[in-house]
Amino acid sequence: MFTSNGAESIGADTDVAGDQLGDADYSRASLDHEHFDEEKYGDEKLDTTESEINEADIQALVEEDHGHEIKLRTMSWQKASWLLAGDQVGLAVMSQAWSLSVLGWAAGIMTMLVAGVLFVVTSITMHRYIMRNPQIKDICDFGYYVFGKSRVAYVFSGFMLLANNIILIGFHILMSARVLNTLSDHSLCTVVFNIIGMVMGIVFSLPRTLHHVSFMSMFSAFCMGMAILLWLIFSGIQDHPMQGPKKLFPDDGPVRTYARSPPGTTWVDAMNAMLNITFMWVPQILFPTFIAEMERPQDFPKALAVLTGLQFFLFIIPPSIGYYYLGQYTTSPAFASLQTYTYQKASFAFVIVASILIAGIYANVSAKFIYARVMGKSRHAHSNTATGWGMWFLIMAVIWVVAWIFAEVIPSVGDFLSLLGAAFDSFFGFIFFAVAYWQMNRGSAAYAALYDNTSVANRTCGNKPITSCSLQALDVGNVDTCCTETFGGLLASTQFWDTYTGREDANQLLPQDQWTLHGLWPDFCNGSFTQYCDADRQYDPHPSPAEVNGQKVLPYQGPSVDIMLKDYNATDLLAWMEKNWVAQNQPSAEFWAHEFSKHATCFSTFDVACYGKHYRKHEDLVQFFETAIKYFNSLPTYKWLQEAGITPSNTTTYSLSDISGALADAYGKTPYLGCSGSPYSETEKGRNSMDHGRTVLNEVWYFSHANGRPQEHDIEKVDSVTKTNCAKSPGAIHYYERAKNSVREK
Repeated sequence: MFTSNGAESIGADTDVAGDQLGDADYSRASLDHEHFDEEKYGDEKLDTTESEINEADIQALVEEDHGHEIKLRTMSWQKASWLLAGDQVGLAVMSQAWSLSVLGWAAGIMTMLVAGVLFVVTSITMHRYIMRNPQIKDICDFGYYVFGKSRVAYVFSGFMLLANNIILIGFHILMSARVLNTLSDHSLCTVVFNIIGMVMGIVFSLPRTLHHVSFMSMFSAFCMGMAILLWLIFSGIQDHPMQGPKKLFPDDGPVRTYARSPPGTTWVDAMNAMLNITFMWVPQILFPTFIAEMERPQDFPKALAVLTGLQFFLFIIPPSIGYYYLGQYTTSPAFASLQTYTYQKASFAFVIVASILIAGIYANVSAKFIYARVMGKSRHAHSNTATGWGMWFLIMAVIWVVAWIFAEVIPSVGDFLSLLGAAFDSFFGFIFFAVAYWQMNRGSAAYAALYDNTSVANRTCGNKPITSCSLQALDVGNVDTCCTETFGGLLASTQFWDTYTGREDANQLLPQDQWTLHGLWPDFCNGSFTQYCDADRQYDPHPSPAEVNGQKVLPYQGPSVDIMLKDYNATDLLAWMEKNWVAQNQPSAEFWAHEFSKHATCFSTFDVACYGKHYRKHEDLVQFFETAIKYFNSLPTYKWLQEAGITPSNTTTYSLSDISGALADAYGKTPYLGCSGSPYSETEKGRNSMDHGRTVLNEVWYFSHANGRPQEHDIEKVDSVTKTNCAKSPGAIHYYERAKNSVREK
């Protein structure tokens, strides 16, 4: 049955990593079936709804961030309130009275109220979606996830983010120049004042965290509040306005207001006015970044409530008062309608602070988007290094220079606001969040199904089970694909024999006297296979392969699988897996994610639609792990070989026929055996041999067909459909011992 081969021996404690790795593409996990609780981890489905907030994910993200030198997730909801106020209480408020003069009282106030209600609804929807996906860091991530992890959506969102923010920064550069022009009685060229505004903006934009920016936002909101208050006072005490958009007072008659649009109002005028109002109510482009930098993003609704109250007051009351006093002579911004230059200077002077600091907020968000793509996961990205700060300054300077160019090209305030409203408001104010609402409220259909017509009705699968790969199962149109495995009907329960983990220092150790679980695979009935079948459930940070059928498999960057299990409250299962399902050369959770994403998503019976309308997030993930464990528990490879006299040894070699025969006798069918290491023909013993098979035993696959759902483990065993790559010569196979420091004590 076996022969001795001293020449090929390796000491018991020798690390045989080189031979063991061989052709293996990725790490393996192990499982100790003694600790598996069949009663606890059965096939029970929990009839509960998905948690609205992923507390465990959020906590993990905050803890990870707080381990960096530059900590971003530090804002309280109070600081977030100030940041929101600083962002929203800006010069655009001073254009709302002009919108009323174009639309009239009825249409103007109605537009403001409708825009306000939509703002509240869309903002709450956005927050709910981010709480379910707390890894979202900006509006680009939001677009990526809400449109089905679309790379196109991500790139499009990135372009729109930069375009919107840079144009808006240009608007504030223009306004700072106008303030300086007004205060200095046009002592310098406007271009010079634009450059001065740009330089001030770069300086005030240098803080990296929004926590620090929020302090400046307090001052910004105060200054803008003073400007609005002085404008209202001067509008009320002056004898008459100085001028309107087209005529000086009193060329257009006495001051008057209109319930409806004034005579002569064109469609373009009305649309400009409506977009002007809408622009004020769609700041959500920044909100994902704000939420991502809160220490408790769950508290964002508190900050949102503060902002909403402030908005409804400032966006409606002051403009209405101003329109009442200025009528058809209301300009945009409304400071120009004040009767004297003294009034204009006194109120306008406060605007420069708000203009620069608000632009700084938009610059901060834009720079972070670019900075993260440039620096990646480098230590400079979150450390106080010269490289990190140098790149931050360079990106910030480029943003402000490009914005300055826009300020020179588009010199009209009204045109600026209308352009922004027309180009971006529909996407970042409505479309993104309408899709998010649809995603969250359409039940399990939010997840991709392997078959387009898969029903989400709850199933009992009570009929006589159909065997996978049978003629009846292959008639997909006439079987319930959730009760019969139809996509990958040839099941392979796979195991590995490793001698080390590569992460012993992290206490990632192998179990004693036991092969380790690799996975449960759904091969096609002819032995071929597919992989990574559902992009919505791609949790693998290192997908292999990186492309399937011409489509790239994007690396997953969200919370790891162990966090998902914690969030599911599967703590006992997680503890068992951490102890027994052990990976090699990588954290075990990454390997679990690989097995689920690559293989579980290609089972028709694990399709999310099969779990019904009460699907609980990650229920399929948990059940797949339980099912893989169930199959593994029934296949004690180590015990079967031991009973045949085949045990790990660094001095003894075995014949493939003996190993295969022992397992075939125990299982009832011949499994696939896989080997790594050197080809037999290249070893000293096999020199000049025509046997080019590998010589280090390291894997076994047991094949079967499932009667009904694979979850039930009612199977019909079949012989391997894959040819072995092991050497067939007598005594050619090594079955090495594990390194002592790689094995967990019982």
